[in-house]
Amino acid sequence: MFSELSSWFERSEKRRRELAEGADSDLVRANRNWYRAGFGLIIVAVVLGFLKTLSSSYNVRMLFGWAAGAFGLIGLVLARWAMHEHQFLTGPDPKGPQKLFDNFNNRK
Repeated sequence: MFSELSSWFERSEKRRRELAEGADSDLVRANRNWYRAGFGLIIVAVVLGFLKTLSSSYNVRMLFGWAAGAFGLIGLVLARWAMHEHQFLTGPDPKGPQKLFDNFNNRK
């Protein structure tokens, strides 16, 4: 178990060094834009929800309510997608497959 943890730590440090050197910088930048878009839509939803409470007309309240719900839902989906992509981009590379037949190939 300790060797697996050590292996994970080594792979994680290798990935951090690669990111610091600029590997996948275009993907990291695009992911940052997805974060901003998602949280921007959530802010728009909050503002629309606040405007909904200030309105006196039923039709305007319904319009703002539905728009706030749609923007909020889309913003949450984008932010969640960006979070998962961030975990994928910053996570260590997967460990290679186990070799079941090492001894078999080394036999003469």
